[in-house]
Amino acid sequence: MSEEDLKKAEGTETQTTTEPTPPPVEKKIPLNIILVGLVGSGKSDIGWNLARRIGYGFFDFDRELERLEGKSKRDIVNSLDFDTITIKESRILKALGDIKFHVILPSFHSSIIEENWNQLKNLGTVVWLKDRPEDIAIRLIEAKEHLERHHVLKKFASLQNLTEAKAGIIEALNVMQSECDGRFKEAAFIVEDRFSFSDFAAEFLRQVLTSEKLVKTPERGRPLRRWQ
Repeated sequence: MSEEDLKKAEGTETQTTTEPTPPPVEKKIPLNIILVGLVGSGKSDIGWNLARRIGYGFFDFDRELERLEGKSKRDIVNSLDFDTITIKESRILKALGDIKFHVILPSFHSSIIEENWNQLKNLGTVVWLKDRPEDIAIRLIEAKEHLERHHVLKKFASLQNLTEAKAGIIEALNVMQSECDGRFKEAAFIVEDRFSFSDFAAEFLRQVLTSEKLVKTPERGRPLRRWQ
């Protein structure tokens, strides 16, 4: 008896089957938008305006730290050392859990830590608001209260010589730029345009993110953790 006859007799003859075609994989929409950038790059104003335009909640690390500590960011900077603040900001990130449909603003120094950076990328679409230190310095000199909210820059708030203050701020921001370049280059989008008003920047981002299908309308009735 041939081998084929044996297979038939045992009921084990080989049959040709066709595997069903798997359904197309639907593109997963990231659940949050994360804005990163240097201190003074306009993240807060642009982020708030963007959140309003796309119907997302707004989560600012500085505001959350103020809420947890019960004092202003300026007072926090004056009472806690740099490393302690960075640790507290890292804990805020870890506590976000499965936050959805938010524009998130992490602090600069906590976002360049490798573990934190990887978590931010997992939370959603990262956008780098890349601005020149020279331009940021001009804005910060005109709003010295912002300098007082950051350990690295607060010493320039009391300088009377504006030229000296500007030079010091630019130098400090250039150091920050060198620290973040490697991380922030991995962002999904890098925005280098110079905008006069945060509304224009927010609208530009809304159009880009919408065209790329990277924002999603939150479900009706979903409780969002919004900041007013």
